[in-house]
Amino acid sequence: MTDAPFAWHQRFEAVQGLQFTLSDLLHSDQILDTYIDALRIAKQAGACLHEDLDFEDWGAVFIGAILGLMFEDNELLGTTIAAIGDDLARAEELEYAIRWLTVHTTNKRIAQWREHENPAIRRAVFGALYADADPETLRNKPQHLRTQTHPVVLTRLLDIAGNQRHTAWASEIARLYDAELLDIRFHAIRAGILLGNAKAFSLLNKIRNEDGPYRANALELYLRAGKPKETQKAITEILESELSTHLQCQCVAWAGYSDFVPFIIRAMEYPLYARTAGYAFSRLTGVDIMEEDLDRELPEIDDKKTNASAEQKEDLYRHPNERDWPWPAPDKIQAWWEQQTLRFSPGTRYLAGYPITKPNLDSVLIHGTQPQRQAAALERSFLTLGVPVFDIKAYAPLQQQRLMTL
Repeated sequence: MTDAPFAWHQRFEAVQGLQFTLSDLLHSDQILDTYIDALRIAKQAGACLHEDLDFEDWGAVFIGAILGLMFEDNELLGTTIAAIGDDLARAEELEYAIRWLTVHTTNKRIAQWREHENPAIRRAVFGALYADADPETLRNKPQHLRTQTHPVVLTRLLDIAGNQRHTAWASEIARLYDAELLDIRFHAIRAGILLGNAKAFSLLNKIRNEDGPYRANALELYLRAGKPKETQKAITEILESELSTHLQCQCVAWAGYSDFVPFIIRAMEYPLYARTAGYAFSRLTGVDIMEEDLDRELPEIDDKKTNASAEQKEDLYRHPNERDWPWPAPDKIQAWWEQQTLRFSPGTRYLAGYPITKPNLDSVLIHGTQPQRQAAALERSFLTLGVPVFDIKAYAPLQQQRLMTL
């Protein structure tokens, strides 16, 4: 029984992982389906499985919800829901458990959860019901942006409205551009930008120019969605500013212009920023630093002399997964770049080594790593107004079906 929650954990790692692809996610979901099927058979045979679930483990909420909904086991569902508390990661497990089942919309218990006192539960339910919903279903639901006022719920609804590119929600979204809470304001502006609203794009400037929890997100949106001349000017100003080098390197990757690759190669010389610079280089050029033997062993850093630990902790824009990224060898990277530079045209935007065009983005969605796929999904939505943002976290067989219709 303990292997089943761990299979969810492995699935979560595949969704977030630097090197994982859709093929890896398919494998993870097949393993998870095998465990779910085995548990279903055991439950039908009379086994009392939920006593073996440890809700301190990642994945236990997912498995508990799957079994509880499948067998309408109210005791198990009650224990599962109580284990979520205010933990949004565990609430996400509930959301994906509901999305895993094909008959979720007819389950009375799920309908009741839409009014649950815990906003994390409501967030999960609305995410499950609407993230994969057809346009007609969403057309009649914009009132939720008025009735669901808790930020935890409202931000999820705004994400769905933006990602689905549903214009029926536009007026309710615009009402939240001036929301007092930054959480709500940013997610409303993001949704507005995805709907093509020029006012939303102009409101993004304040967030991208001020330190705060959404500055990096705002910069990524600006550099991906903006007009080429404006973004080229913006990235030049960013690299000349005193902005965090971590964030500057990420901005180069988001902008995608090979003209600025020399900046990130120079940043690799500094231990504090080397891995972030290498990650940005990979995002833009598509090169696998470890596969191409462009990495080096982790150098020894004297924190007392460099004050590295303190500086890293103070940097708001250091990626939380940075310690897992490979350490690039600047001399090898420079040699590779000199050999490959003619592949890249100045003034052209690149993702994973390819110019940003719809056919190339579709190819990245099929063959790329999860970070590349996430970027491609967003870029693709900006190329064609009305195209939903492809969900790279969805059930992998469902993703495969959707990719066949691109």
